[in-house]
Amino acid sequence: MAGWKPIRRNDFHWRIGLPLAALLLFTGPLFSQDYSKAFQNLRELGLPDVSSAEYGNISAPGAGSYGGWDPYASFPNLRNLQLKGNGWRLPIVDRATPVEKDVFEVVLQQASVTPFTSREPEEDSILKLGEWSPADLKADVALILKSFDDEDFSSALSGNFNISGKFLLLASHLDAKGLKKEATQLVSKTLSNSTDPEKIISSAISHVADSEYRAAMERSFASGNWQEFATACETLVTRFGAGWKFSTPVSMLAEQAAAQSTEPLTLPGSGDSPDGKIISALQAKLQSFGTDPVQDAELFSTLLTQGFLP
Repeated sequence: MAGWKPIRRNDFHWRIGLPLAALLLFTGPLFSQDYSKAFQNLRELGLPDVSSAEYGNISAPGAGSYGGWDPYASFPNLRNLQLKGNGWRLPIVDRATPVEKDVFEVVLQQASVTPFTSREPEEDSILKLGEWSPADLKADVALILKSFDDEDFSSALSGNFNISGKFLLLASHLDAKGLKKEATQLVSKTLSNSTDPEKIISSAISHVADSEYRAAMERSFASGNWQEFATACETLVTRFGAGWKFSTPVSMLAEQAAAQSTEPLTLPGSGDSPDGKIISALQAKLQSFGTDPVQDAELFSTLLTQGFLP
């Protein structure tokens, strides 16, 4: 994933565990008001590096300004601000064909890299159709920071660790873009607004872990390379440790995937027969594969018992 760099084993944060290091560097008194190392730790964990990315808005044609990709959709107090941006468009590398030139990647939900195309994608493509427009990052950040002065906003945010965790990731992106003052203000306001700042930091790390997991699942499910997926799962469990709430189910998935061949997953055609109805139900569930490791583990077991995995 963009921005990830190998962790050197002789680094102090490797020895104590990188997720723990990120937590300590956000809360430790020695690093008060200087979160640069914590931001770097998040990027080493897998948070995309947006230093060369463009802030803006990705929308689906005819789906409104956010197109369903608003990172704060579940938090009305923020949604009502009408922020202009919802993602980060990563730099486009040189591509050979005109079709490839229409493909671009956007960091959504502050952590998840999603591929888009400006052309109608093929039916089985992992690409999403989207329209990109740049937005004013400083203006959006100013709105967010000012919102902390609103009592209703602060009160609603204080127990919302999901959104608060995304704020820490946004702060890391601001730091990468050189807006260090705004990054420090956002972290300080977010952590001081909560009675349990450690849960916010844990949420931020979980957002990164969940995004890394989804990316691994999408790659492996598209290619049918379950050995690669098993390795990816093992790497994630090692990197994020028991503090990641999905560590156990992802470990189970790694074991299940490792036992499979490298043949692609294929389901026979569905129909009105009892088996056909089972297949139809499975195909519906497969649409959400990669969103919840617990459900993925259960579905993987079902595919095994039904004989759909080679």
